Amino acid sequence: MLTDAGRPPSLAPRVLEMTEGNPFFVGEMARALGEGNPDEAAVTPRVRDVVRWRLARLPRAAADVLTAAAVAGPEFDADIVAAAAGIDAERTLDAIEAAERARLVRPAGVLDRFGFAHALVRQTIVGDLPAGRRVRLHARIARALEQASTLRAVAATDLAAHFDAASGLADANKTLHYARQAADEAAARCGWPVTSARARRCGGRHRTPNPPATARGWPKPCSVSCSARRPTCSTRTAR
Repeated sequence: MLTDAGRPPSLAPRVLEMTEGNPFFVGEMARALGEGNPDEAAVTPRVRDVVRWRLARLPRAAADVLTAAAVAGPEFDADIVAAAAGIDAERTLDAIEAAERARLVRPAGVLDRFGFAHALVRQTIVGDLPAGRRVRLHARIARALEQASTLRAVAATDLAAHFDAASGLADANKTLHYARQAADEAAARCGWPVTSARARRCGGRHRTPNPPATARGWPKPCSVSCSARRPTCSTRTAR
């Protein structure tokens, strides 16, 4: 199908990741790629219409939960989404079960953790969100993750990404703190020293009038490419 659309077979893994092999989504994405669009533009009007139709058949609470979940990421925890959506735990789980029956989400292999069945579903939901609402949801998710981190392990990259995406609604000092923590964790995993100078090259959007000494110069969350000969920084931003 990719060959028919004039695209290289090397795109097959990416198409499979985004569509999970759904024939309709595969066909639409192949068609979009064949027209020269990047894979981010593969959410064609027909895909959006199908996803919106399936979402419209869900109870209102389920739609609200899925909106928060889409901002949280490809995978999400029920308690974090509940806090972000402002819905109690039981109603959140009921909403997720309704979305699961509609084949929009599926269990992620850990208790009360789920993932979107298709990346295109999440992209459609996020794409329909006004920017202001998306930023507010990032702020709620950041606070919920921070609270959850007192009880269980939470990836610093997730905290950094959501605090960063919350922009002015988040404490800049906290954003810088989690950005540094994420960079340190990445360096520890890969065995590369990440200096503040290298981290600054990744960005540096967050500044505070009087930032703590340990945070000065630390940018948006950085990750280290373990496969590269030397560290390369890339910004991980939650959408």
